Amino acid sequence: MQRHTPTNIGRLRKGDRFYFTSDRKKSVHEATGLRNDKVKYNKINAFSKFQWLWDREVNGNKEVVFLRHTILQSGDQCFIQDLNIGDIFCLPGHKETELEVVGKSEKEVKLLNKSNNSIFYTHPLTTGIFIKTSK
Repeated sequence: MQRHTPTNIGRLRKGDRFYFTSDRKKSVHEATGLRNDKVKYNKINAFSKFQWLWDREVNGNKEVVFLRHTILQSGDQCFIQDLNIGDIFCLPGHKETELEVVGKSEKEVKLLNKSNNSIFYTHPLTTGIFIKTSK
């Protein structure tokens, strides 16, 4: 699912970040569980931690705007900064070249090209396609 896509909360999976279309402040929430036709969620604070002590529950037909996946599955598009060290991914235009994250900082991400074992650096907000975790 692409970022900023309007959808129903019932179509999200565990770990997805979203905001309610009815929320003028666009507060970020995360889906924490799915049960029957209900979805549990919690509000995310500025430090990417859950703000509420207990999860809240809402019907699966509530309108939301999808923001991003926090639990990546193979084929998900993401920012390189969202990947962990050891994750394997590819760039959108170069799906045959596997890259591995070997180091991260706020300003750059160190990558290893698996085909020729060369190291290079890229900006953390570069978009990639997650393939798998090497661990």
